[in-house]
Amino acid sequence: MSHRKTLTALTTSVRRHIDEPTASRWTAGQVTAAINEAKDRVWNAVRGQREDYFYKTLESDDGSQTILGEIYAASGMQVTVGGTTLTLPPDLAEVKLIQTITANYEDVRWRHMDLAHQYFQDAMALTSNQTPTSFLWDLVNERTVRYAPLSATALDTRLHYIFQPADLSAGTDELQMPYPTDLAVVYYAAASLFLQDDDPRAAVKETRAKSVIAEVIGATQRQFSDPVIVASPFEDM
Repeated sequence: MSHRKTLTALTTSVRRHIDEPTASRWTAGQVTAAINEAKDRVWNAVRGQREDYFYKTLESDDGSQTILGEIYAASGMQVTVGGTTLTLPPDLAEVKLIQTITANYEDVRWRHMDLAHQYFQDAMALTSNQTPTSFLWDLVNERTVRYAPLSATALDTRLHYIFQPADLSAGTDELQMPYPTDLAVVYYAAASLFLQDDDPRAAVKETRAKSVIAEVIGATQRQFSDPVIVASPFEDM
């Protein structure tokens, strides 16, 4: 059984904390909005710890996907002959890694570099399609990858990324948060509702939410067995 809390369960918890078991002062819509607002605040705090809780992968041959209510064609991540950009999914928050997955081209590497770097400018200056060996890339605008040089071969890719959780709308929708940060979502939501009435209990709930996040983060060390590798200062020279 999943430990994830549904919107129905979260709503029940929030109403308990605002002393309103059934709708009176706050409507179901207001409570749901407060929960989604709280979800975003907790997501920002948790992902800031760089523990990859919100990690997923997507491949350019995965077809059409419904992501954050938007129809997204994963083919937008395919390297096209003579192309210069990839369109990433709408729930993108951070790119972790791009890989080439086309057979016999798996060794084609993607190296992140600022678009303004001279190496990148030199790669963009090449006007003829190249046999792909490696790409330089940079994330521009909201979710566009600009890459160079031009490729003479169409290639499929796999994107490893940090995603933005979808809002909850149906009662069975589950909160995509590491346990037990759902408590922080409940406290933040209660604080948001109390704040609408300038109720001093808002500050108390706000503090409780921050305490939960601090406790969870302080108790969590998900990756501790790998050695720390220090790069040589001359490595990229």
